Amino acid sequence: MGTLAAFARHQIHDLQMPKVKWQHEGANPVMGLKVQADPPPKAARLWSAQAPTRDFRQAKWTERPVDAKNLAAELPAPEKGYVVFLAELEYEIEGQRYFLSTQLRVAGKDAQ
Repeated sequence: MGTLAAFARHQIHDLQMPKVKWQHEGANPVMGLKVQADPPPKAARLWSAQAPTRDFRQAKWTERPVDAKNLAAELPAPEKGYVVFLAELEYEIEGQRYFLSTQLRVAGKDAQ
């Protein structure tokens, strides 16, 4: 709800939403995610989960902080099974926190 409220506030007050661009890179043995954000976020996290198949419904998602000024993260490619990951950027408008994210990437031995 916070992100929806933030979107409405941006529209009502004729403010631009943050501009976020990203690039997924690499494959085996290391994958990368680079993000450009204007303005920079207050905080950033890399979310990821691993599963034996492409079904991540039972997977445990973990987060790790990413430097909000240098929005880049690396993740090892899985030796078996699959991994999914995305970056989450935290912003604030009028004291209300909201979150924007990159597209997720699924990677594995036969994932494209």
